[in-house]
Amino acid sequence: MRCVAFMQLLKIGKNQRLDNVNMMGEDEFKLKYKKKELVSESPQETIRIGIELGKRLRRGTFVALCGELGSGKTVFVKGIAEGMGVSGVVLSPTFQIVREYPGAITLFHLDFYRLRTAAEAIALDIEGYLERGVVAAEWADRFPELVFSSFVEIRFFREGENKRRIVVQSNMNLRY
Repeated sequence: MRCVAFMQLLKIGKNQRLDNVNMMGEDEFKLKYKKKELVSESPQETIRIGIELGKRLRRGTFVALCGELGSGKTVFVKGIAEGMGVSGVVLSPTFQIVREYPGAITLFHLDFYRLRTAAEAIALDIEGYLERGVVAAEWADRFPELVFSSFVEIRFFREGENKRRIVVQSNMNLRY
């Protein structure tokens, strides 16, 4: 499944069915975006790359983290948090679904792995989190129909025990 990098906010009421919403596919939403490939040789380097991205994020940005289990998504978010000035230990949100980290800009770390449908993801009030800070969502590729206006897509590829290829795509000018 491809992690869609074209994000637009959807508002769905609690009793509204998801199939009544006009979802926009990537073919319908033409947008120029910047792409950069990076290589990390270690978890520490993955954190460093995340720090540099975290310094550039602004309130209202959705960060879609895509990659197989153990590919470096949570490690990368640790770097994002540090780059955003968040203090404290960053943990995987797998069992909590959402973890909130206050800082100059609040970081909301979400995990879509245990969600079954896009409606469950929408019910988390992602739009509300985006109004208050940055959202970094692991396993975002599970629901490619969810789209937001400001995005960064991070795709992780294992190229060895510790080596990762990290592909960053965004519609923002990150100078990254």
